[in-house]
Amino acid sequence: MNSTPPRNPLRDRWESGGAAVGTWCEIPNAFTADILGRAGFDFVAVDWQHGLHGFESLLAVVHAISVGGTVPIVRVPVNAEWAIQKALDVGAFGVIVPLVGSAEEAAAAAAACRHAPRGVRSYGPIRASGAITDDPDHVNEQVLCIPMIETVSGIANIAGIASTPGVDALIIGPYDLSLSMEIPFGSPEIAPAVEAVLRAGVKHGVPVGRHFDTPEAAHAGYEQGFSFVTIGTDREMFAATAVATAAAARHGVRTEIHVQTTVARPVASAAE
Repeated sequence: MNSTPPRNPLRDRWESGGAAVGTWCEIPNAFTADILGRAGFDFVAVDWQHGLHGFESLLAVVHAISVGGTVPIVRVPVNAEWAIQKALDVGAFGVIVPLVGSAEEAAAAAAACRHAPRGVRSYGPIRASGAITDDPDHVNEQVLCIPMIETVSGIANIAGIASTPGVDALIIGPYDLSLSMEIPFGSPEIAPAVEAVLRAGVKHGVPVGRHFDTPEAAHAGYEQGFSFVTIGTDREMFAATAVATAAAARHGVRTEIHVQTTVARPVASAAE
């Protein structure tokens, strides 16, 4: 057993009333994950659901994020015991569980995160022992179970989900929720559903998070009452920076050529 097992910094931040900011890791590469881990985020969510990760890259990027001192969280592909267990076994400090629509589904996710007697997670701390600890009681206290609320049924059953023992936080998935509500992305019609999740979080003492597309929107989210946010993905940040850099370089070259041309021609004409 580890003599001084580490605490989960994200859990500590929430318990002290602080807010947290994170991003998504979709690229299955340890080097880019290491960059995210050193960028200043409080946590990085590894997207095993929609990202390009296989199990081998999952292990590598979770470790790389941890090396940078940032909390690694994994969004599992499905609410299933095997997926949650594998994500935690590689050293994730918690899981985001997609498409949770009922208290029963939330309870299943929470149980998969914890060892007996609090849950059904099997004991096999091969990689997790070096990340959190090999003490099952400490693990039960430190890992985070974060159901994702992104369906009409999730909104309808939000009180039961938020009050489920073992649920540590909730996160809203605005895109799938919009699809489930049959409204366009970005529609203000989503607001009542979002408010319902925030109210449930406050009532039951559960932090609530949401994905935002811009830092400005995230700041507004904090004002609205969110305890944590995710902004962008590594793929989006890489693509945006690459496009902006190429455009700036191309504009600079064109400007230089234009200046040289307009200056050179009058001088040549005068010499004639």
